Amino acid sequence: MAVLLVAIFVIVFLFSRLEVTVDSENVTAAFGFGWPKTVIALDAVVSVREVRNSWWQGWGIRRISNGWM
Repeated sequence: MAVLLVAIFVIVFLFSRLEVTVDSENVTAAFGFGWPKTVIALDAVVSVREVRNSWWQGWGIRRISNGWM
């Protein structure tokens, strides 16, 4: 039971923070200590808009049918 609780704590800790940075070449989104990480080149970005997602659409970085969310 202790091993399971430690594993859950580590997973929650690693995914409790999402950092998105934009520099002159890339958009980078990374959880926790930098893993998992997604890097998208700015020249690959077609459009950007602010959206409000419902809880059932999930959280975090993921590929959707028409791009990345």
